[in-house]
Amino acid sequence: MFRRILSAVLVCALSICLAATAQGVDEQGNYLKAQKVLDTWRGDPSLLMEAEKILSGMIQSNPDSALAYTGFGRLLYKKGYISNDNYKQEFLDKAHEYFDKALSLDPKLFDAYHYGAYSYLFSHDLKKAKEMAEKARELEPDSAKACLLSADIALRDKQDEEAVNWAKSALLKTKDKKISVDALYLLTRAYRRQKKLGPAEEAYLKIIELDPDSPWAMSNYSSFLSCYKADYDKAIEYGEKALKLMDFGMGRTVLGKAYYGKASEFLWRDNQVDEAMKYFLLSLKHYPANAEALYGPGVCLFKKGHDNKDVAQLLEAEKALIEAVRLDPGHKEAREKLMEAELVLRAMKK
Repeated sequence: MFRRILSAVLVCALSICLAATAQGVDEQGNYLKAQKVLDTWRGDPSLLMEAEKILSGMIQSNPDSALAYTGFGRLLYKKGYISNDNYKQEFLDKAHEYFDKALSLDPKLFDAYHYGAYSYLFSHDLKKAKEMAEKARELEPDSAKACLLSADIALRDKQDEEAVNWAKSALLKTKDKKISVDALYLLTRAYRRQKKLGPAEEAYLKIIELDPDSPWAMSNYSSFLSCYKADYDKAIEYGEKALKLMDFGMGRTVLGKAYYGKASEFLWRDNQVDEAMKYFLLSLKHYPANAEALYGPGVCLFKKGHDNKDVAQLLEAEKALIEAVRLDPGHKEAREKLMEAELVLRAMKK
């Protein structure tokens, strides 16, 4: 009898242990699943909803889940993203609260310090971000993620060489493609600011090698080629590759600027008006809100109309220049060329 009771107790205890273990594994698994969703987010609201559903389920199962609160903190600052380095402060403030809650439940949770530091970084609170990052490094001194965070902080603190060293350290410590790509992007930013264009270009090419199907990788490299190297032919090549992979607004803008750069060379360097006009029109096709790209055709049409004494072309030039000034009222050259076109038209109509 005693043996049967003892056996039943042991079975019951084992069942409880297994259930607790399964719940722990499930919580960790769900947290990693939510983080993976957040890692792939590029502005798609449905992905944030998917992550929120997973994290909400975790809270329902365990209201004291430090992992869930950490996930919600990261979710919140992504929800508050506007553009570039701009975030809605109310979302960042709420994210701070979630990270604080996570750390009150588990003061040694690396991710809470790590992602919490980013929430302060986006709030432009470098002091608090550094404190959180230091705590993260203390907990996991060999973490590539911690090195990556330190590189980002150093870059925002305009400590470019320190940023380079941290980013390189992250690359040495990881085989994770996302961390490697993020570290390489930080290197491009530091090298650009240091005017080290060769190493910057090498970093862009390594990103493309790691992530050949990324339209952003192609587009970012195209933008670098246009803005820093004036290599418009290559910029156009990679800009077109980006749009073949995905049609997206920033990709069209970057390609439009590359076409504009090529058109400018044809017009102002080579005086090839017809070739310039072709590339200006390609630029406008992809980036219609570019006042410069409207100013260019205005100049081309003015040159042709003036040389050929063609009123129709001069009227088209006037129309393009008016639109350029409308888009950019401070465009001095467009205003001056518009005044010149109007004077020539008045003279020809007499």
